[in-house]
Amino acid sequence: MSKETAVISLGIWVFILPFLGFPEAWRVALFVLTGAGLVVLGFFMRAEVIAGGGAKQKNQPFVENGHWTGMREGTAPTYEHQEHHG
Repeated sequence: MSKETAVISLGIWVFILPFLGFPEAWRVALFVLTGAGLVVLGFFMRAEVIAGGGAKQKNQPFVENGHWTGMREGTAPTYEHQEHHG
């Protein structure tokens, strides 16, 4: 199970836990254990992103100004600046 799936599963667990009829002491203990699990998963996910293995880290060029002429594999992107005369 991926870390993301585990976070979603624990979120669903927290959502349904109050309705399952556990005694108060058990319910509190289960909430505390679930919270601790979420904290641990959060630290692991953060460490993965910091190390550069996160899913959000992709090498995609971002161009704010200019015209992107394209990129072949193994080459750097090139940009052509287009001046606008008003």
